[in-house]
Amino acid sequence: MFKSSTCSWALLLFLLAVVGLVRGSSHSEAPGTAKMPQADDADWYAFVSYETGREQFVTFVKNVEGRQGPGSGPNYYALSDQHFYEMYVDTDADCIEDFTFQFVPGFTYGGSRVANISFAADEYDCPYVPEIFMTTNVGIELDVNGTQQAIALKVAGQITASDQSALNQNDYYALNLITGPANTGTPQSITNANGGSAKFTRPMDNVGEKSFPDYASYANQYIYNITIPGCSTQGRVFVGQRKESFSINLGGIFDLFNFVPIPGFPGAIIESQGNNYLASSNVASFILEVPISCFNIPAASSGVIGTWTAILELQHDSAGNHVRGPQVSRLGAPLVNELVVGFRDKYKFNGARPAGDGSFLSYVQYPTFPLIVSSLFLTAVNNQLGTNLASLAPDVYPRTDLVDTFLLGIAGLNRITGAAACEVLRLNTSIAPTTAANQLRYGVIAGDNAGFPNGRRPGDDIVDISVDVFMGALCYLSGNPWFTSAQAPVGNVLFTDGSPQSVNDFDVKFPYLKTPVPGYRNNQAITTTTTSSGATLQTPYAAVLSFFGF
Repeated sequence: MFKSSTCSWALLLFLLAVVGLVRGSSHSEAPGTAKMPQADDADWYAFVSYETGREQFVTFVKNVEGRQGPGSGPNYYALSDQHFYEMYVDTDADCIEDFTFQFVPGFTYGGSRVANISFAADEYDCPYVPEIFMTTNVGIELDVNGTQQAIALKVAGQITASDQSALNQNDYYALNLITGPANTGTPQSITNANGGSAKFTRPMDNVGEKSFPDYASYANQYIYNITIPGCSTQGRVFVGQRKESFSINLGGIFDLFNFVPIPGFPGAIIESQGNNYLASSNVASFILEVPISCFNIPAASSGVIGTWTAILELQHDSAGNHVRGPQVSRLGAPLVNELVVGFRDKYKFNGARPAGDGSFLSYVQYPTFPLIVSSLFLTAVNNQLGTNLASLAPDVYPRTDLVDTFLLGIAGLNRITGAAACEVLRLNTSIAPTTAANQLRYGVIAGDNAGFPNGRRPGDDIVDISVDVFMGALCYLSGNPWFTSAQAPVGNVLFTDGSPQSVNDFDVKFPYLKTPVPGYRNNQAITTTTTSSGATLQTPYAAVLSFFGF
């Protein structure tokens, strides 16, 4: 582990990270994490890579601090050097991680001048900052009438792929692998396959087109081939700002569905990219590609892995070692903490490990979200259809379909016999990825078994899928083992937030998420569109498709 002791003068040099404007997560799961966006998981993806030639790899995407405004100068955004950012893989369905990928951010100042201080080891052995990040650079300076003065900005001039000398802060990270339970295992360095360094560079945020005339080329040089301990095949990693990958009519949904989400009804919302509240936002992304063979998945697991992500406080033990502290954020399957877990228990869920999820079981078995949807639209549905439905929510409890979706896995898709119940994102790595050209954005309910809830790809329309599943969509699939379609009166309705998402919104190769929106285009400011506009996007719904093989 990295060690710390006294820091004295060097504390000022290395510890005072300049923090950008505060923004909430794209979908902040708990009141506590909304107050500390750098420690708030916004999104989690796990999918078999669909880039041509990479079908034997799994890609993980962890997004942090969503809703980043592209023009949030002068300080922009920074990862926290007081937290561990971690990804977990469980290969034997016991809800305990077997592999942990641990990211440790840090930074150094730019410029060429070094501090005139002693090189005593303990002066640079600072809390929160791994030793590999330590330099004595003091930042870019200008000669002001014979006096060298540090500049106030992060960017002092144009930056290209070949010249970053105008950067006043250089962002780095270390990447570790822990095998076995993360709280008892020893971190091993994952290194750059080209040269063996354990120090990786993270690109500066996309300030604008004058500062970065070709941001894509600049950022792409920080896609690294990596050597993973115990693995004979190299993986890949990229950490940096990306265009926000989550598409949602955010304001409308949380204003009590302030739109009609039922196609065909009077005044129903029309699907349009203009409804995506986050269309012009960016996000901090950790993107990791690992060979499936590296996980040594037991034969009894039939290729299924459980995945989730978390952020933990970075603390110190009595010897000064960096150690994992309390967990402050957690994310597995999308929207569970937002739409399932009771408000009073969201903070508890964020601090819990999957093995302790039994205390949240009743929230899944007896969900409140379908009842809220029913209370908002029951009268309108009855009036429009001339029916006398007592409720739009599925009339069967406990909701075993949701238990399978979120806690156990679905038989014949991504469930392991005898699996422990816990909320993780399960992925069957033995199911071949669907090519980008053939992906269906509704995943399994549309007949595309490589999509959600079998893992999650960037192009899976999670908001629409989740609402549909809560309202009973799985029970309209042929051969379903849960309950009849008659018990889910609107389970065959395609509810939509009007903000479509598909594979077409992403790149078809690593790192998949697109280049971030620039803070300023040449002679044109960036604005965020939040109103409905544009052409209708057709959204066919395949209501009766079988994936069970019964």
